[in-house]
Amino acid sequence: MKQANDLIEADTKARLVQEASEKSTIPLIELAGKDIDELETIIAVTNLAKKPTFESGGDVAAAKGDKFDAKTHLHSLYVKNRTG
Repeated sequence: MKQANDLIEADTKARLVQEASEKSTIPLIELAGKDIDELETIIAVTNLAKKPTFESGGDVAAAKGDKFDAKTHLHSLYVKNRTG
């Protein structure tokens, strides 16, 4: 039973070390020396502290038409009223 628990704990720790190394700037050697509770804390704090990076500009090609077209607008109103 102890061997099974040790195996599960080692697998969990390896997964947490990998996840923490991807999210934090702490060296892998230091993360390997931490216990499971410390690794979970590091991951939780890093998730809270990380802010999404700002990307300037947007997808202009996906934007709807640049100008208001009165004819198209009136036609769409006519079509909606006629089918409704």
